[in-house]
Order: sequence, then structure tokens, then C-alpha cells
Amino acid sequence: MVAFLGAAQGAALVVTSLAVARRFGLAAEAVFVWSGAGCDEVWYPIARPDLGRSAGAAAAGRAVLESAGVSIDDVELLDVYSCFPSALQIGAAALGIAADDSRPLSVTGGLPYFGGPGSDYTTHAIAEMVSRLRSPGEPPGSHGRLGLVTAVGWYLTKHAVGLYGTEPAPSGFVPCETTADQERIDAGALPFAVLTESLQQEATVEASTVVYDRLASPTAAPVVATLRDGRRVAAMAQLDELTSVAGRWLVGARIAVQQVGDGTAARYRVIAA
Repeated sequence: MVAFLGAAQGAALVVTSLAVARRFGLAAEAVFVWSGAGCDEVWYPIARPDLGRSAGAAAAGRAVLESAGVSIDDVELLDVYSCFPSALQIGAAALGIAADDSRPLSVTGGLPYFGGPGSDYTTHAIAEMVSRLRSPGEPPGSHGRLGLVTAVGWYLTKHAVGLYGTEPAPSGFVPCETTADQERIDAGALPFAVLTESLQQEATVEASTVVYDRLASPTAAPVVATLRDGRRVAAMAQLDELTSVAGRWLVGARIAVQQVGDGTAARYRVIAA
């Protein structure tokens, strides 16, 4: 269910003008770059207002589609970056792709099956998208056949979206502007607790998970929570609480957070689920 790193692969893309393609007799196979955009999340995941959504991916996707004058429903082929299930789910939601959409979300099979980020997966996705667009497919719409590829970097931090078509874009290639979106996203960063200070406060859990060892025993239960003063904090369950929190949905629970050790970590106990 996660990106497969054990692959040695290579891919290359040749981008040129239509005039050059015609000169070499390749115009019939040309695939056109319609538009592209990039936008980032708040840098520190703990400071993101909504931990279950991607404002950056939504902004990049919206900019690409609006600049091209199409909707996501006009796109026949998709490749949504899939390093983890959550990345795929968040990316699809950001683009407005329904969970029950009939279109496959990858033209390669995705990172768990095709090769991880160390193999430059997105270049492969674009190359495969070009190949698919060149092949016979669904009857083209008014704009020809369209394919969309997304890319992700770091902790779902950096997002890029590219739109490709079998016909030239009506307005030519459009490098999209997302500066205003980026400023809005950056301005939404939440304050977070610095663990070099004394910390002993109640908080509400915003996100949680449990880490297990090979014998299915819980080894850690980290959470991201919001303190009463509005700051975010990341904390681990007290060791004697691991068994009781394993398998539990803690989002919305109230916890007591306390700095431990040399101030580089915080631990919590559940007050009320």
C-alpha cells in the first residue's frame, strides 16, 4: 500500500515546438502540454489548519483546469500521485474526483506497483500518459483527449499538476499563476507549541494513528492535537496507555499533554474520548 522503492527505472520526455515535430514527421503523434501549476501546503504539517485536505493540490488543480477552460469531468485519463493511500485519497478529493468515479486513478498502476519516488515516478507517469493519449481510446471530446498528472513532494507538502491533450490548447500553453493562493495558504498556518518551554495543558485530538511491531503489538500512538490556547502540538501516548488506545479512534478526544525528558518530546493521557 506504499511506494515501492526497489526499482531501477529510466524515463525521458522530449518537449519541442509543433514546427520541429512537423519537420521530423512526428506531428501526428504530438501530445500537447496544455497547462501546469504548482502550489505548496503550509510547510510544517502540524501547522496545517485541515490535516485531512490539501489546499495546495486543490489550488494547483483549480488553476490548471480553469486556465484550460475545462472541468475534471472532461479529463479522460488520470494519474494521481499515490505514495500512500492517504495521498491518493486527498489528491483525488482536491481535484473533485468522486470516490466512486469510474476512471482509473493511475495510468501506470501507481507507486506501490510501478516504482517509487527514487525512480522519478512522475516522469514515468507523464511518459505513460503520452503513450496512452497516442493510443486509441474513448471518442475525443470537443477539445480532443485529455490527460492529467499530479505530483507530490515531501509530507504532502509540494504539489504540481499538468494537463496534456491530443489537440493544441485553444489558448496555447498556459503557465498558471497561484501566487495569491500560496499567500492565502501560508497565512493560514497555525501556531504550534515549542517543546523547549514548560508544557502541561489539555488539548483536543485532530489526528491520530497507532504504530505496531511485527508481532502486532502497539509501539507508539502519536497524535496531533490543539491546545486550549489554540496552538498545535504533536505528542506520543504514555507507554502505559498504548494498549488502551490501540485500535481506538481518538479524533475529538480530550487529552492531557505534558512535556517530558529534555523538552524534545511530549506525552499524553486520554481524559475523555
